[in-house]
Amino acid sequence: MTDKWKDVVAKTESSFHYIHQKFNIRIYIISILTGLLIGLITVPYRYLIEKSTIVRDIIYAHQYSWYIHIGIILGLYGIAMLLYLMIKKTPMLAGSGIPQVEGYLCNRFSIRKNIWETIQKFFGGIIAVGMGLSLGREGPSVQVGGYLGNLMAKWTKLDGSDKRFLISSGAAAGLSSAFTAPLASTIFVHEEVTKYQSSRSTAMALLAAIASGWMAKVVFSTNDYSKMSSAMPDTRELDIILITFVGLALFLSICGKIFNYLLLFFQGFRCKYKMPSYLYIFLVILMTYALGFFIPDILAGGEPLIFKNAAVGGSIWFILLLLAIKLIYTPLCYSLGFPGGIFLPLLVIGALAGKLFCLLLCAIGLPYEQYSGFFMLMAMGSIFAVVVRSPLTGLVLILEMTCQFTDFFYMIVLVGLSFFISSIMKVEPVYDLLYARLLPKDYYKSTEKIDTNFNIFESSYFIGKSIDTAKVPEGSQVIRFKRNDEWIEDKTIPIQLGDMIQVEFESRVLEQAYKTYRVLCNE
Repeated sequence: MTDKWKDVVAKTESSFHYIHQKFNIRIYIISILTGLLIGLITVPYRYLIEKSTIVRDIIYAHQYSWYIHIGIILGLYGIAMLLYLMIKKTPMLAGSGIPQVEGYLCNRFSIRKNIWETIQKFFGGIIAVGMGLSLGREGPSVQVGGYLGNLMAKWTKLDGSDKRFLISSGAAAGLSSAFTAPLASTIFVHEEVTKYQSSRSTAMALLAAIASGWMAKVVFSTNDYSKMSSAMPDTRELDIILITFVGLALFLSICGKIFNYLLLFFQGFRCKYKMPSYLYIFLVILMTYALGFFIPDILAGGEPLIFKNAAVGGSIWFILLLLAIKLIYTPLCYSLGFPGGIFLPLLVIGALAGKLFCLLLCAIGLPYEQYSGFFMLMAMGSIFAVVVRSPLTGLVLILEMTCQFTDFFYMIVLVGLSFFISSIMKVEPVYDLLYARLLPKDYYKSTEKIDTNFNIFESSYFIGKSIDTAKVPEGSQVIRFKRNDEWIEDKTIPIQLGDMIQVEFESRVLEQAYKTYRVLCNE
């Protein structure tokens, strides 16, 4: 090889090395592969959830003899008890799964058996929603995504910050396949799950979400939401529009406040009144069967209620009944602890609230009969901002689901008003409330120590400081750091870019101090 070609090869290798160090292509490739892997699991999960309507049509058919109905009720009860025993054995599989992912990121909770727990969550969610409980598909998809992100980190030997980035990317991929909404899923991860944003974590989450969202798009090619009319009422009376939006935002905030209250109330109901779990589950199954017999569309996520009520007209009292049932029945089902989320039922509650508000406006003489779809879609995004306290996610999610961008400005206004009014009403973020219930009893008094690793990124506070000289949050300490695959415990050696520190937290300060370290390390 000539000297000229040697120089070319050397410069090429140097360029590739620089690009790898600067942009870390490997981690982004892993993110894409993680998204594809998660799509292979969560897209069939969504498909089976949607096809479970066929099973419910059989279960809740009217033509059976009375003894067949009794047999079906007992069968559903038996299945519910099996789910209860599964959750009792593995409590981290309970409920949505989104608060659990938040706990995985800071090592509050650990993932012990990635594959086995993924299988349990997969089939547990299908069974719980399939039998008609008012639960959504998104929560288990997020948790499964977190599990598989953790598994990919283990296979590719990622640790510290990159491992957390991959877990959160997996969560974004799971949500993306549940709604075919990669951008909203990426925003949700930063706005709610991690409550932290960086260019690296954003790129990883978006790549994973795009990969799984593309797979969902291939399988679910039709979009019923895009067929809904979302035409804005044609009026130039801005004062009426503003008053209308303020009224709707207030109404949604009230609904959100009620929803959060009932969610916590039913979760503590059994303990407060000392009701045996087997009896409580039986009563919920009886209620489910009664609703399935008379109003089958209200079961599971409840999406048919959106599409059927988007048409012109309707009864105020019937929509009010549907809204009241969904508001009560969803928290009741969630209190069972079975695998399933509240994301989709919450959107349905928002849609029903929007429809009811539109009918009320028509009742007082406003000419809004043709705009049910508009109010329903606006309310869906806004109820998410109220209950979850993630306004950007609610805004972008509805835009991606409906492909209706002409009402973007009006949705911004309504989401903003809803977020503002619900803040005044002190509506707390629902996933924060659920996360608090997962924390160990008296964790703030616990002497338990929890270790978490953090990578040192460019412009980090720790660069150039030793363990002895670095000032860290109270209740935590840097134990050692890793450089070139070797752990160093000498507390006088300066920490460098690219090192990974191991931090020991006291249980009482874990969540807050963990966020501080993310800033200090410039994740």
